[in-house]
Amino acid sequence: LFVCISNGMVCVYGLASFELRQRLEATKGASTFAVDLSRGAPRLAVGIQNASMRTARAIHIYDWARGAAESFVKEASKVLATPEDPQMVLWAGDHIWLGLQRLYLLIHIESGSQVRRIEDHGGACGLRLPDSRVLLAKEARCIILGLDAAPVGAGLTFSAKPHVLEYSAPYIIALLKDSIEIRAENGHLIQTVDRITKAKAAVCTDDAVYVATAANLFYFSKNTLEVQVSRLFEERLFDTALTVARLLPHYANM
Repeated sequence: LFVCISNGMVCVYGLASFELRQRLEATKGASTFAVDLSRGAPRLAVGIQNASMRTARAIHIYDWARGAAESFVKEASKVLATPEDPQMVLWAGDHIWLGLQRLYLLIHIESGSQVRRIEDHGGACGLRLPDSRVLLAKEARCIILGLDAAPVGAGLTFSAKPHVLEYSAPYIIALLKDSIEIRAENGHLIQTVDRITKAKAAVCTDDAVYVATAANLFYFSKNTLEVQVSRLFEERLFDTALTVARLLPHYANM
């Protein structure tokens, strides 16, 4: 399935035929969403903007319809009011990270209570990482937090604040104002792609990265894991080389 925001509402399409399977009418005014697959059946969190007087700023939580043909239930199981228009939502177990203009809030879904508050200086940007961790951008500095919202590791720093973050194991890809930076989780700079301005979105597959700007779609093919390991060793980035080596199919037999 392919989930997206189309005409201000969350829609679900069949990935093979791109046939519309479902349109969630109650999500009119949607600005952001996140799908959680950590518990088997998908869960959906949708941020609703106050685009008109008919909609209220909120996070809507949708569960997967049991026994239905690949669709979410039509009514939200939970509605969490937000103080501002949501810019970002990330799942964190029984909690949701909510990104606002100058603030990140960790909200307990069942009670709606705020568990943690992190100040920022404008423009929410975050990423769900493996092992139930999240990465939140605070200016150029990015912090990594666990499910308990405690810091994990030292985090990493880009050359400027990213406005889009994507993960392609074991790298973090950041879209900046005029470039793309690729770094390992330990902060080591792997690659910079210059002269990519106003990039709006990135999608990672097993063998490529697609980056969309207002006028173009860029395709970047990935080197094989073996080539990546070799080059990382040449650059003496041994920790990252070992992390990539663990992704090789034959690593488990070594």
